[in-house]
Amino acid sequence: MSKDKFIGDIKLLPSGSKVCSTFLVSEVFKGTTKRGSEYLSVTLSDRGGSLKAKIWDVSPETAGLVTQGAVLEFEGSLDFYDNNPQLIVSSARTPQSYDMTDFLKASDYPLEAMRAELMSLADSIGDDDLRSLVKATLDRPEAKDFFTWPGAKIIHHAYVGGLLEHSLYVARLAKRIARLYQRELNGDLLLAGAILHDVGKCWEFSVSPATDYTARGRLMGHLTMGTLFLELVADSLPNFPTDKLLLMQHMILAHHGSHDKGSPVTPKVLEATVLHYLDELDARVNHISRLIREETAGVDWAMTNYDRFSESFFISTPRWPGQEKPPAKPKAKEPRERAPKPESPPAFDWSMISVAPKDPPPATAPQPEPAPPGPAPDPGPEPAPAGPARLTAGPPPLPPSEPAQLTAGPPPLPPAEPVELTAGPPPLPPSEPVGLTAGPPPLPPAGSVKLTAGPPPLPPGEPGPIFVGPPPPPHSEPEPAGPGPDGTAPLPPSEPEPEGPVPDGTAPPEADGEAPARERPARPRQKKPSEPKAAEPEADPKSDPKGRLF
Repeated sequence: MSKDKFIGDIKLLPSGSKVCSTFLVSEVFKGTTKRGSEYLSVTLSDRGGSLKAKIWDVSPETAGLVTQGAVLEFEGSLDFYDNNPQLIVSSARTPQSYDMTDFLKASDYPLEAMRAELMSLADSIGDDDLRSLVKATLDRPEAKDFFTWPGAKIIHHAYVGGLLEHSLYVARLAKRIARLYQRELNGDLLLAGAILHDVGKCWEFSVSPATDYTARGRLMGHLTMGTLFLELVADSLPNFPTDKLLLMQHMILAHHGSHDKGSPVTPKVLEATVLHYLDELDARVNHISRLIREETAGVDWAMTNYDRFSESFFISTPRWPGQEKPPAKPKAKEPRERAPKPESPPAFDWSMISVAPKDPPPATAPQPEPAPPGPAPDPGPEPAPAGPARLTAGPPPLPPSEPAQLTAGPPPLPPAEPVELTAGPPPLPPSEPVGLTAGPPPLPPAGSVKLTAGPPPLPPGEPGPIFVGPPPPPHSEPEPAGPGPDGTAPLPPSEPEPEGPVPDGTAPPEADGEAPARERPARPRQKKPSEPKAAEPEADPKSDPKGRLF
C-alpha cells in the first residue's frame, strides 16, 4: 500500500497533530533518562526527507523491533523542540504491506538521460588511452551499480542515482573549466578523472533499503578501492601507458584534498587540485540546496535548522522569475539601417579661452609693511587697467589691483616700496647713504674715514654700485696725519713718488677724502748741500745703517 503523506507534508502540521504512517528507520540511538529508564532516539525517513523521533519508556519488544533499515508503521503526535519538529512515538508495529519506492529518495533527473550524457562526455576525451580506460571501466560488470547507487549515506546525493548525478555534474564542470584554462590544464586528464573519481563507491555502500557502509567500505574506503579497480581495468587493456595510469590513480587518491578528509595523499598536480575543488563545489551545492528545500518547504526567507556538516544555518531566498527554467534563446535581430555618423566637430580653438583673474587674497593674507619715515617715494607711472590674466609657470599672479611682472626668483617687493632689484645684498635705506664695498662693513659716518680699495663714494641718496670681481686686500685702520719716522709725511697716491727733496722741506698736501692704494716705507729726505746738516735722529732698531726701513 502506497503512502498518502510524506515527511515534507508532516513537518507543516501544527504542534500536537496526530500522525500515523510508515517510515524507514535510518538511524537508532539508545539512551537513558535521569530516572534510569531507557529511550530511543530514531531518525525516520522516506522520499520526502527525514524526521527525528523519540520513543520513551522502551519495552524489550519495541527495542527489538525498531532496528536500522526496518520499515515500520509509527503512530504518535508531532512536537517541536528548539523549533525543530519531532515525532513523539506512542506505538510501532510491522506494516502489512508497503511500497519500497516510497522510502528511497531518488534523483530529480531521469537516470537514463544522465547515463547517456555521461557516456557522451567520455567519448569526447581526445586522448585515446584515457578514453579507452574510462569506457572500459564503466562497461565492467562489477561497476553496474555506478548508475543507480547513492553518492553518499547522509551528506550529499544520498539517494538513488546520486552517484551518477554527482559524477555527471563534476564532469560538466571539468569540461567548462578546461575550456577556460586550456593553456594551463590537460583537459583530457581532468575530464577522465572527474568521471571516475568516485567509482569505488560501487563497493563502499549497500542499499537494503537504507543506505549503509559495507565491511569493505569501512575497512578500505572508496578511494583505495577505486584505485585498485582502475589498475585491474588497465591491465586488461593492451600496452596501456604506465605514466597515464599513475596520473589517473593520483587523481582518485587525492580528490578529497587533505589527509583529515580521507585523502592518503594531497594533490600534487594541477589537474588533481582542480578536481578536488570541483568535487567539493558540487557536493556543497547539492547538500545545502536540498536542506533548504526540505526544511523550509518553499517558504521565502525561512531559516533551516543548524547544520552540523556546514556548521551554519541557511535561509531560503525567493525564486526569481524564470529561475527554474533554462534561459530562452535570444531572438535573431532584424538588420537595421545604420544612422549616418554625425560630422566631427571642428577643432577647438584654445585661444578663445581666457582665464579670469583670481579673487583678491583673503584678509588673513600677509599685508605689505608700511613705508619707512621720510619723503614719499615716487609712485612711478600709473598702472594700466587690469585685463585677463596670463598664466605663467611660477608663483600665482598678483591681484588685478596690484599689477606686477612675474620673474623667476624671489617674490617682488610690495608696490608701495619701489625698489630696483640688483644682484647682491639689498641696498641700505635712502636715509643712510653709504658706498658699498667688498670687504668688512664701513665705519660709522660720524668719524673721519678714508675709503680704500675703490673709487670715491657716490653722492648721498643714490644706491652704491656693486663691484663684481675678486675682493681687494683688506685695509687697516687709517693712520692719523703727521710726520713719519723721519719727520716726513707719506706721498699722496695720485702723484708720482718724488725722486728728490721737496723744495720747502715740508710734506705735500693730501687730497681730502683720498687714500693711497698701499702704504710704502718712508724715505729720508735729502737736504740741500748749502744748508747745515741737521742732527740725525736716533737710529731705529729696525732700520739699516742708512736709516731706511726694511
